[in-house]
Amino acid sequence: NFGPTEKAGYKESVWLGNASTFAKPSNVQYPNDTNMIAEGTFNAGPGGHMGLWPGSLDRVTNIAKAP
Repeated sequence: NFGPTEKAGYKESVWLGNASTFAKPSNVQYPNDTNMIAEGTFNAGPGGHMGLWPGSLDRVTNIAKAP
């Protein structure tokens, strides 16, 4: 779940999908409970587990903690 606030539910968030096969494993660490910046391919429409999210960020190539 990748949302605008800590308390954001799935309706206002984006599903954070799997890493791209081209990504370096060291660049794609999934941190918990932190502000982050993620790069990948955005897919609009139902996404994530059972299609509950309004979209998903798939083929993730980079994740970094936000400054």
